[in-house]
Amino acid sequence: MLTVDVVHDAGIALFTIATVITLCRLAIRVHDGLLCWDDFWASFSIASGALMLTGVLIITHPTASMSQLTVVTAYYLADTGFYACVWSSRFSILCTIKRITPTYDNWLRAMATAFFAMWLFLTTQAIVHCEKHPEWKTTTLQCPLGKNVAIAQLTTAIFTDLILCLTPARMIWYSDLPMPQRVRLIIVFSTCLLTTVTSVSMVVASMSVIVSFAFRLALMWCAPELADSSSRGDQTVILTSVWATRDVENSAAKKSNVLNVEGRPDSCVLHAKGSQGSTSDSSGSAV
Repeated sequence: MLTVDVVHDAGIALFTIATVITLCRLAIRVHDGLLCWDDFWASFSIASGALMLTGVLIITHPTASMSQLTVVTAYYLADTGFYACVWSSRFSILCTIKRITPTYDNWLRAMATAFFAMWLFLTTQAIVHCEKHPEWKTTTLQCPLGKNVAIAQLTTAIFTDLILCLTPARMIWYSDLPMPQRVRLIIVFSTCLLTTVTSVSMVVASMSVIVSFAFRLALMWCAPELADSSSRGDQTVILTSVWATRDVENSAAKKSNVLNVEGRPDSCVLHAKGSQGSTSDSSGSAV
């Protein structure tokens, strides 16, 4: 039976899992020197989730000393925090797709604009609806959103999750990548559909980095020589968290302008600068 205590415990447990996974993702990216905008949005999602959880905990366990204004504010905090958490996670997934499909840059920019518009619309719709029916502030202290809000949420969720799954489909379909790497990409992007069913956006947003890191660990365990070459950058670029050889990078840069002169993705504006110098020095000494 769904009770207040169940909601309380489930909220804390799920947020803890999402936070741990996202922190692991950020640690991997910092270690690899590949912090980018998708990591920023993942971090923003965690911060938004913390605000949402704070509001939920106040709503589910209000104390006698709390005023009506405090509980109403907590409700709005939970409501806006929920939208911010889910949509920033989708932005993180969209930025990940942009890093591996730069040829769709204009399309992805348009989708980012549409995502932001839907985020703003849903947040505004919920607030306006609750302010038009203020009786909840003196009774249940929780705003009944109604059918229209539910339909808007479901429609936008299905639309955005389908976009996040289908956008990379063309790249995967026409790529000449080995089967294990294709499977890895399919697993990563098919998990986007989970956001429609269970709203685990923060977990899904970090799946690309976690799966990539797990793939490298599997190589280290099963084929150390391949793992060693992977760590030096001797495998084909799939996700930008996997290193690539200079020959492959230069070839990709000529064909699709994915990489800049230093061998890093152009879209990765937050990555660490120090790793470039060390890479150049090691290459020069090897020659």
